[in-house]
Amino acid sequence: MKKFLVILMVVAMASFLFVGCLPSVTPEVEPVVPVVPVVPVVKTETPFITSIGDGKFAFASTATQTIYVLNVEAVAAVGSVVKLYVNDVWVGTGSAGAYGVTGTIGSSVTLTDGVKTIYVTATQAGLAESEKSTIYTATLNTAAPKIASAVADSSANTITVTFDKAVNTVSLALAIATETALNPVNYSLNGTPLVSSVIVKVSAKVVRIDLALDTPTAVQVQGTMYTLACKDIEDTYGNAMAATFITTYIGVSVE
Repeated sequence: MKKFLVILMVVAMASFLFVGCLPSVTPEVEPVVPVVPVVPVVKTETPFITSIGDGKFAFASTATQTIYVLNVEAVAAVGSVVKLYVNDVWVGTGSAGAYGVTGTIGSSVTLTDGVKTIYVTATQAGLAESEKSTIYTATLNTAAPKIASAVADSSANTITVTFDKAVNTVSLALAIATETALNPVNYSLNGTPLVSSVIVKVSAKVVRIDLALDTPTAVQVQGTMYTLACKDIEDTYGNAMAATFITTYIGVSVE
């Protein structure tokens, strides 16, 4: 019996020593990640454009024909800063007054011909910049008009002139306008300026010259070559031909 107790004590002691030699294991603890509250971005109320240029969304050019003054008005949040963008480029800044109406946002910007996009944004103090306003487009066209065709009718002694774009057709009976396509002094036939011809509007791009009151010309003969030249005539954007007879067209008179 004593031997049995001694054996148990020896086994117990060995077990204790064996367990004591094992490395201790510490359970893994997931790191605590602090939760950062997400603060929502509050944007300024989206503005809207009330007028661009003359209200027809057209660009008004200066005499340089390269720098364009673009005048835009908008309604935006009271006291906000209003930015004007052309083709996504910030080109001008204005401010909304006490009633949320901006004055004219003036901008002088160098532009090339083609379609342009126009919009504004607004930013109030303490708020983020607004979404874009409605995006408008305008075609910038600075080229002077040209003669696209000129067809002479020898039997009627007329020339029907077609321009490459809409031109000024202010009636001389209503107002004296040197740039109108209805002014005979803006035409030269075979090197001789017209003076008394009656010119009527056919369409925005087309006029008909009645040569009856001017000196008879070569277009009265079928098959005759003629040269028609123009000057000073302007298009509906205000772009004018040169002040001398440069824009020309050579044609053949027909019946």
